[in-house]
Amino acid sequence: KDAIEIDVDFMKEMFSDQNSSAAQAFTPYLIDAIENEYGSEIPTIIDNVLEVLKAWGYVMDENLAAPTIYRKWREYYHSTTFGDESEKYGASINPYLNILEHLTIENSSSHWFDDVNTISVIEERDDIILRALNETIDFLADFYNSEDPSTWKYGDIHKLRFEHIIGLDPLSVYAEGGGTGYTVNPAGVNMRTGLGYSSSGASERMVVDFNDLNNSWSVIPSGQRGLSNSKHYSDQLEDLFLQGKLHVQYFTNTAANFPTSSIESRIYFTGGA
Repeated sequence: KDAIEIDVDFMKEMFSDQNSSAAQAFTPYLIDAIENEYGSEIPTIIDNVLEVLKAWGYVMDENLAAPTIYRKWREYYHSTTFGDESEKYGASINPYLNILEHLTIENSSSHWFDDVNTISVIEERDDIILRALNETIDFLADFYNSEDPSTWKYGDIHKLRFEHIIGLDPLSVYAEGGGTGYTVNPAGVNMRTGLGYSSSGASERMVVDFNDLNNSWSVIPSGQRGLSNSKHYSDQLEDLFLQGKLHVQYFTNTAANFPTSSIESRIYFTGGA
């Protein structure tokens, strides 16, 4: 592979990376299962889902529909694979996603895919993939009140919540957002009952240039003050953080590099009598 030059600009861009390696691992198996099951006799809505998924580059962008389909399908796929054993044996079975990825890629006939409630049938991976897909389509068609998968925009079901320092909801900030708990730009959301809000993620982004400290950059997902009526309460969040931008992080306070136009107040220390 070509060498990558890691510099300040590269690091600044990386913070906004919403590429999902998990989606890249799972989605081809979903596509193959659909094509192998239906061939040319594919129902319209499933064909439209297939079209959306095939055109996707695995970026969990809030403006796309494919992340919605993948994310909700993955949730059903996981629960359908392990939920029957959990319910039957009264045990909490909730393996990490990498376990499901391993079974999907390496063991399509694993006993985990077999539904313990269907005694006369032995299900395999693709049976569960398609069962999860049908549940996904039913859920999303109802949630979005539309059977057109291209309208299932991720940002409508996956949102970000930036809580006020004292936890009062009216003082908190909400925004549409992409990503997942598995992307470089993290935003884990529980979508089991529908609309989910992520309240976790990066608390600060900073790039330090050790060759020139005044070429360093940072941003926090709030403002410098916890006062909701301050112009600095959410300016970093809305103008920078959510736009994938950072501001200069000054390490030396001299007239040569710090813009005096940005100074809003001064503190003077004077000697006492």
